[in-house]
Amino acid sequence: MANTVHPPQVPRSLAAQKMERFAKETKWLAENGPKYIGRWVALEGDQLLTVGDSAKEVYAIVGNLPSPPLVVQIPEDSLPFAGW
Repeated sequence: MANTVHPPQVPRSLAAQKMERFAKETKWLAENGPKYIGRWVALEGDQLLTVGDSAKEVYAIVGNLPSPPLVVQIPEDSLPFAGW
């Protein structure tokens, strides 16, 4: 039986981790945002942390987390703007 050689594991950069998290949040918003129109949501990657009627309500729940989540209000007009 031959020994298998594996390349060393290289930790991803912080920038790569942030980009991956942002991509997951963007995908979550595209897929699930319409369910929460007019409400505030807190996301960490593709995980919904909480939903509220105001930013204050959401921040009261997630404000003390070690890594700040994405907190956004889902707009009523969800059509993308492509420019003039």
